Amino acid sequence: MIYYYILIKFVSLGGLTVEKSVRPLFLKNKNKLLSNQKKHTAPGQLAGYLFQPDRALLLLATSPRTSSVSVELVDDVAITNKDGNIVYREQDKSSVKVGNTFKDRSKDLWNTLYIWIKDVEDNLLDPDTTQLICATNNILENNSLIKKIASAHSEQEVKSIILLLKTAIANPPETYKDQIEYVLSKEEILEKIIPAIYLSEGSNLENLNNEIAEALRLPEKHQTEIIQSLKGWVNENIVKALQANKPAIIRVVDFITILNKKKIKFLDVGINFLAKQYVQNNLVGNEIEQSKERLFVKQLEVMNHPELEGIIVDAIDDFLCSEIERNRLIKEGEITGDDLQEMDENNRLRWKEVFRRHIVRVTKRSSKKDLKKISFEIFDNTTSGYISRLVGFETTQYISKGSFHKLADEPNPQIGWHPEWEKLFK
Repeated sequence: MIYYYILIKFVSLGGLTVEKSVRPLFLKNKNKLLSNQKKHTAPGQLAGYLFQPDRALLLLATSPRTSSVSVELVDDVAITNKDGNIVYREQDKSSVKVGNTFKDRSKDLWNTLYIWIKDVEDNLLDPDTTQLICATNNILENNSLIKKIASAHSEQEVKSIILLLKTAIANPPETYKDQIEYVLSKEEILEKIIPAIYLSEGSNLENLNNEIAEALRLPEKHQTEIIQSLKGWVNENIVKALQANKPAIIRVVDFITILNKKKIKFLDVGINFLAKQYVQNNLVGNEIEQSKERLFVKQLEVMNHPELEGIIVDAIDDFLCSEIERNRLIKEGEITGDDLQEMDENNRLRWKEVFRRHIVRVTKRSSKKDLKKISFEIFDNTTSGYISRLVGFETTQYISKGSFHKLADEPNPQIGWHPEWEKLFK
């Protein structure tokens, strides 16, 4: 039913008022609606509404982990990089009629040019740093204007395209005559945006699914199940955002987490974390000795516990083994540095919650002994029994604890166990 709800939401954006009772009304009057279907353009509209989420899924599958994909924000679909800059904008046109999109004199084409030119003029679009894509499910004619635009890159080719634009739209349709005249009056901007325009054609359901499956390296046996499940997740995110009057933006890192969960469900796969005993074989004696002087060890030394020496030995072991395993996972391409940063940040937030719960017990009357006791409780409540997650997968105890020790280490400690750790160690 997820596609149905998306249809309702997108139609409502088009200006129709949709009551909250529309779903039961739809079920009640199903036969009547179906009988009236031929009188309207519902199949074509539905194809268009569903095309955008499918294109968004493809972009999520092919974009860097640090980027995000938006729907109906700055364009039909767009990509924002890790710095918050829009680097990719896409106009999506889908039709059940063959060759019916981005035609030379169509509103599809001229409205697209109008939008992009207007945004350049309003400093909302930089064609030097942004890819502009016209995407369609159709295969277009070889001599179509949009194909010529998409293949024009040199200065001479661009000037030729501008002449073709003027010729192709002689006696323009009255319904969008103003947009056409505006486009043709902005020759300097046209010269900038035409080299940035590309065409993605033949992006029908089958081809899109194949591209997504290839990008995600999905085994053929479970491609359909996983892709349909991912589409449902993307659609649900879009609908929730729209219902909350928020922009529909999906982070690639969130998509990857969901993807990994789907793989676990359908493929029974995950990240292969090495057991601690195997990692320990790579430890070098002088590393252990040198680690005794590290800041994370000094942070442990201020705690009060009868077995503090053993706790410190285990902490050094966890820290070193964790570092070895983190480096191995990156080297073998299982994860990225950004994935580790996200795990570490989640661990920092866990520490923050625990620290806040315990810090309220500190008063002016608290002795040094009291503070040392609270230090151990903060450490123990933060790390014991907790398993970090990395791109959606549970890690191991030594990786989890090693992450906390890394956060408490130099050169810039982000966490501490003592209630006054910042005063003592920063």
